Amino acid sequence: MNQEEFKAGNIKSKICGLEKLATFEPVTCRFASYLENNETSLSDLSRWIALDPVLTCRILKLANSPCYGFSGQITTVNLAVVIIGLKALRELVWSISVMDQFTDQQKLIDQSEVVNLWFHSNYSAIAARYLAELAGYPAAGEAYVAGLLHDIGNQVLAQQFPEIYSRVMEQSLMKNLPFRVAEKQLLSFGHDEVGAWLGEAWGFPRMITETIRNHHAPEEREGDSLLVKIVYLADLLAHSLREKNNPVAEHWMEISETEIMSRMKKFIPCNGHDLDYYQDHILGEGEKLNEVLQDTTLMFINA
Repeated sequence: MNQEEFKAGNIKSKICGLEKLATFEPVTCRFASYLENNETSLSDLSRWIALDPVLTCRILKLANSPCYGFSGQITTVNLAVVIIGLKALRELVWSISVMDQFTDQQKLIDQSEVVNLWFHSNYSAIAARYLAELAGYPAAGEAYVAGLLHDIGNQVLAQQFPEIYSRVMEQSLMKNLPFRVAEKQLLSFGHDEVGAWLGEAWGFPRMITETIRNHHAPEEREGDSLLVKIVYLADLLAHSLREKNNPVAEHWMEISETEIMSRMKKFIPCNGHDLDYYQDHILGEGEKLNEVLQDTTLMFINA
């Protein structure tokens, strides 16, 4: 890939024409089996969809499309599933390109990093829902989706522009820099902007798209909502779990744990709790994430 292809305008135009992304195979396989079980409820299906950022994106894209009459209004997985219905869900799953169908170019990405991104997205979603409840945000399901999708730009870069993603990752590791700092050194845009471009192209509700765009800088933009602050904190909390022996890479961390708590107290009533309290809550809620992987052989981890 030459330098011209690294320009924001070129990347954005390619994203605007993007029709689909590959999902996380363990979730998709389990979800497909649940779909074929006549006793599975829409609520059960929603829970499985909400375990994968890309699958959630595909569902939101469909539910917010003009054919259903709710353009830009559907912000939760539960509501999206009700609107779409089982028939459309089955058709969507059948059409999905899963992780083992990656091209040779996409396999340039260390596939253990794909797993790291998946864990981080889910821990962020769990944290966002919990913080939303603490902060009195009226739509915890919306906060969950925003947390799940906040780093969808990394999924886009890893799948569609693996050379860019690999170069940023290499810069981050070699110079011991947070990933976002390495992005700024190499690119004129970041994964937050890439995710927002996808949200705009796929018709996501404006609140979700703007949260994706601003989740690293809740104070820099006047008028940002509580949702942006919630997802910003959720992202920090999820990254902090690296100290708890979870597969979240240290090179994503930007600030100390002490600073995380300082920022938490600015936005959320902490009631004297320390960081361990919030980490333990998120880990407890996220126990089933490991169960998703237990029965599936992740060949790409050892490839």
